[in-house]
Amino acid sequence: MNTFNSLITILMNSLHEQKTLTFYENGKEVESLSLKQLLMRSYRRVEELRRLKLSSRSIVLLEGTNNSNFLVNFFAIQMMGCTPVPVSPGHFISDKRFAELILSMIRQTRAEVFLSNPIDKKTLSEYVPVDFLVVDQTEFSNTHLEKLEDVYLPRPQDMAFIQFSSGSTGDPKGVVITHENLMSNLEQIRLGLKQKEGDQVATWLPVHHDMGLIGCLLFPIYANLPVHVMRPFDFAVNPKRWLKMISDKKISITCAPNSAYHMCTTKIKEERKKDLDLSSLRVALCGAEPINAKTLQNFINSFKNYGLKETIFLPCYGMAENVLAISFTNPEEKLKIIHIDKDLMASESKVQLETPERGLPFVSCGKPLPGVDVKVLSKDETELGENEIGQIVIKSKSTTSGYYKRDDVNMNLFYEGYLKTGDLGFIHNGEIYIVGRSKDLIIINGLNLCPEEIEKQILEVPEVRPGRLAAFAVPNKDESSEEIQVVVELKGHNFSSQRREIIREKIAQVASELIAIKAHQVSIVPPGTVVKTTSGKIKRSAMRDMYLRGRIDTLEDNYEFYALKNLVKNKVYSVKFFIDEFLGDKVSVN
Repeated sequence: MNTFNSLITILMNSLHEQKTLTFYENGKEVESLSLKQLLMRSYRRVEELRRLKLSSRSIVLLEGTNNSNFLVNFFAIQMMGCTPVPVSPGHFISDKRFAELILSMIRQTRAEVFLSNPIDKKTLSEYVPVDFLVVDQTEFSNTHLEKLEDVYLPRPQDMAFIQFSSGSTGDPKGVVITHENLMSNLEQIRLGLKQKEGDQVATWLPVHHDMGLIGCLLFPIYANLPVHVMRPFDFAVNPKRWLKMISDKKISITCAPNSAYHMCTTKIKEERKKDLDLSSLRVALCGAEPINAKTLQNFINSFKNYGLKETIFLPCYGMAENVLAISFTNPEEKLKIIHIDKDLMASESKVQLETPERGLPFVSCGKPLPGVDVKVLSKDETELGENEIGQIVIKSKSTTSGYYKRDDVNMNLFYEGYLKTGDLGFIHNGEIYIVGRSKDLIIINGLNLCPEEIEKQILEVPEVRPGRLAAFAVPNKDESSEEIQVVVELKGHNFSSQRREIIREKIAQVASELIAIKAHQVSIVPPGTVVKTTSGKIKRSAMRDMYLRGRIDTLEDNYEFYALKNLVKNKVYSVKFFIDEFLGDKVSVN
């Protein structure tokens, strides 16, 4: 067990010269350094940051790139007594959306500076307030200093960093992570992984995301494990690089979302596997998005002839509100999959085991990590027993105290000291199974997206009718992961099939400024299709059910017929609406 109260004190006590941090670009090693070297570089960066004359306890936005410079800045900010906020680099999203993201964080945190790069600095110059400082990190000199001034030694209750939800720009919520929260969860992760001598970690996950930052960078530093870091881009263009790194460096621990394992299975051809030896890999964590048992089993089958063990997968459950991890499966056991009666689940929110042919499959996310208390509550917040589906609540030393400067949200965040996760699930034989999300949050490739954001973006297409569209997540074609589906009504009825196809392409193009969407993920339906509550809120879950049942496809295929039928049937299509839609600007109806 580690007895230090922060990662800063761990770095200060790392006197050996072993190179434990190695960074790669385009499949080639570009830099390797020890924890002692990281400490000295962070010291020097403190001196340079002090020249910015930041206020005491300032919030500092920090570009999250997979290189040593990120870690140097991360720790240097803490050594100044300030708080870093990891931010996605601008190249992941459009300039406009990137600027909105930064502006929302500035408003929420009152940050004074953003440590960025030359390109993003130029992009933001048109958007940020004049008194906000965007610093090009490449301008730091990294010169050797003869004398090191005193640095701030964090206390357990100090903020270590603020973790914002990925992709959230409309209503930002920054999770407050203290040093005590962080160190507690890192120890819980160490125990859950059953750390062994000789363990090494490999990652390509983006460091602005909690799984990439905490699970794959900060944990190896805490546990004194060598870590090999790729860029997300290098994995995306060639997934084999990840597995080749595991093979060449004899990696024992890695981590990725469900979709990454699917990419490896489908993109790496058999003839390209021959130089792989995956026998060193003992743990492959899977989280950050819904876990698909079929995807994981296909990965095992695809690479078992190249040394891959059947016990490597460790499905896990976690969230930024608990730093990262909540539960792990046993790293020495095979995948645990149960099948439950879908009718009983839907009607009574109860779990009854069923055969694989008849039941819905669910993958175990394991038992709560040491020190993490998990309960399941009903809608009226009554504690439920095993095999009953409800809202998951958690409590531990690693649980956040709330969102930064969001009293409006924090006041309803807890139940008798337990944090409401917003996730639906159940406990079976002491292990956690996740059913879904109680709200409409969409998680795609580790990005958390509010459907309202996608819908707002699509409204930039002039033909789309405001308030008559819904975005939600559905299984993709081979059920390896989830993808976004959008159901849209248009202004008017008389759109030919050719015209609808043009609009479909336009919607996909506009939506892709926020998140990549293809034309087949856009459904254009007759007016009157989108379901709302009596108070006018879109019922996204109902729209998702319609899509999964094939009802949306039927409506699309018979657009003209249902457009006329809905016009007559639905009360919303009154005479006034009819005149507005069909005559447009030819008449004015008051």
